[in-house]
Amino acid sequence: MVLLVKDEEEGEEKYEVVKLKIPVDNKEVRKLRPRKLDSLVTGQGLKVSKEMACLRPVRVRGEQIPSKASAQSADPARPHACPDCGRAFARRSTLAKHSRTHTGERPFECPECGRGFSQKSALTKHGRTHTGERPFVCTDCGQRFSQKSALTKHGRMHTGERPYKCPECDKSFSAASNLQQHRRRHTGEKPYVCTQCGRRFAQSSNYAQHLRVHTGEKPYACPDCGRAFGGSSCLARHRRTHTGERPYACADCGTRFAQSSALAKHRRVHTGEKPHRCTVCGRRFGHRSNLAEHSRTHTGERPYPCTECGRRFRLSSHFVRHRRSHMLSRLYICTVCGQDFQLPPGATAATVSERCPECESR
Repeated sequence: MVLLVKDEEEGEEKYEVVKLKIPVDNKEVRKLRPRKLDSLVTGQGLKVSKEMACLRPVRVRGEQIPSKASAQSADPARPHACPDCGRAFARRSTLAKHSRTHTGERPFECPECGRGFSQKSALTKHGRTHTGERPFVCTDCGQRFSQKSALTKHGRMHTGERPYKCPECDKSFSAASNLQQHRRRHTGEKPYVCTQCGRRFAQSSNYAQHLRVHTGEKPYACPDCGRAFGGSSCLARHRRTHTGERPYACADCGTRFAQSSALAKHRRVHTGEKPHRCTVCGRRFGHRSNLAEHSRTHTGERPYPCTECGRRFRLSSHFVRHRRSHMLSRLYICTVCGQDFQLPPGATAATVSERCPECESR
């Protein structure tokens, strides 16, 4: 055990960390009041200073002297110091919680799934994933949430507040986690790696959803039609096809959208933002799909083949327009009823009657 003491010899104020020379148990020392600590002789002609008497004894590993950070607990407002990192706390219970970050201890176990937590509050929040409890209600739209932080984040959707700004591009976000995910676009960081196929992801949610591609798991079922989905976000988007809900409103023109991604794309009409840049020629685009189409001018890729003539196309719109040319070339007018009819696949004008199938069957 050690104490921080004050040397009063020759009228100088000098603080030192010394070992106690008396066999005093740690618990007994904690019970001693400052005036009793003051009377403890250390064997070096030193006594505990009144200014430092509020310090608790700390364990020393071997001959190691505690760091300066440990001495910061001299602050009367934060008398409880962490022996591992020196951080000081006002309450011993708070120090106990903090200590678990060093020990990895998770004493609070979920009775439903056995998952452990370092804090009781974290277990309480987790428990709502089993019970479905959503005690936090949005006063603007009535939507309910299981965590207060989720309600706070949701509230910014109504207020338009975006307090988290990207230092790279000045783009702002309503949540710190969204900013963190966005910054990976600049750094290219993809820390989540699939062990099955090696594919990497910038977001843990996308990684978790991707894993279900391999397992085939679809745990999120629609209560309206029974259709199942691999991700909760996919189910939420799907349910809006039943409810017609469009919760994302444009602050500039009021247009509403069922998906936040659709709103983000729409807002670029107002801002003129073009975040997607071609790495070959530097041209920029407002939508990722437009960049993908443009990239084919460099690669020569033509992913849309016509099954009629084998011709391939770079854009889906060009392919659709081409298909109509085949349909029109097969369009004939019935000489009996005057209705348009189309030649069946593989048939030619020489092998087909000038009457439609209905008139032909009469």
